[in-house]
Amino acid sequence: MDALHALQMLDDIETINLIDRRTIKDKSNPLNEYEDDEFYARFRFTKETVLYLLEVVKSDLTVVSHKIIYITPLHQLLVALRYYATGSFQVVVGDSLEVSQSSCSRIIAKVSRAIARKRSDHVKYPTFQQAAHVQQKFKEVDGFPGVVGIVGCTHVKIKSPGGENAELFRNAMNYHSINVQVVCGSEFQICNITARWHGSVPDSCVFKQSNLCNQLEKGEVPGILLGHAGYPLLPYLMTPIEDSQTAAEKLYNESHSVTRQAIDRLCGVWKRKFACLTRGLETTLETSLATIVATTVLYNVARQRNEATEDDESLDDDDETRPQPTYDGEQSVAGDAKRRSIILEHFT
Repeated sequence: MDALHALQMLDDIETINLIDRRTIKDKSNPLNEYEDDEFYARFRFTKETVLYLLEVVKSDLTVVSHKIIYITPLHQLLVALRYYATGSFQVVVGDSLEVSQSSCSRIIAKVSRAIARKRSDHVKYPTFQQAAHVQQKFKEVDGFPGVVGIVGCTHVKIKSPGGENAELFRNAMNYHSINVQVVCGSEFQICNITARWHGSVPDSCVFKQSNLCNQLEKGEVPGILLGHAGYPLLPYLMTPIEDSQTAAEKLYNESHSVTRQAIDRLCGVWKRKFACLTRGLETTLETSLATIVATTVLYNVARQRNEATEDDESLDDDDETRPQPTYDGEQSVAGDAKRRSIILEHFT
């Protein structure tokens, strides 16, 4: 290689380096920019957990091009976390993340789908091997036996999806929503979620059409659930007695009520940690559903990594104040027999 050719190659390398420096924007790194408490206040996770989450999803987050600026997987994750924490695209645009609103919308959709795909790794119903331990933990609350989870529904506000079915999403509180079914586990974690039903669908219908109900009916998963009076009484779903008469029935109802309170607290903590669920989701219906599932994954990650506070656990779900009608369908004879057996053996 002659000297002239070598000089030309060096010049080409310098040109490439110059282009790279101009193309890849030198953004400030929020991991370094903020103190730990400032970072947590903005993203609702510690820096260590954000790095853990990045490892979980970064293979699904290829570098995104925004005009001549490349948005790294870390910044994509932070954009989504900031949105989950605030529910506002406009807030996400600021705070030195410097992403346009249109890019922000695309990133949130992408990150939400990536996190939601990890649901089976982080949202798990108890196995038969785990059932005895879980039942004992629930029994320690107020003596109710055999419980592996507490089922309940909470409404997540969405923008009207439009079209001829838009009014199906309008709930009894007169706003458009998804009626999301959640099961609370013995460690105050989310162990099952169903997020696909219109806001007008009653809780009982959401349950009866869920995969979990089908699995319980077939005996594929263990234990019994506790649910409010709007659910059907089934051998694997215990509800309160509407008009308790005996002392044993009153003790049953009291134990049922105290134990079931955990689902209201869980939904309250979950929706306040991710304010987008309370403020309302302004994204497309598909992205909104992915966001709901993604935040359950993130909620459980926070629990597993001990990031939820005791103060959070005192918060109840606001929409639990909505009217809860008593289930008016046909009650299960086997369910009634199971409830009578529980009262006789444990509350007499």
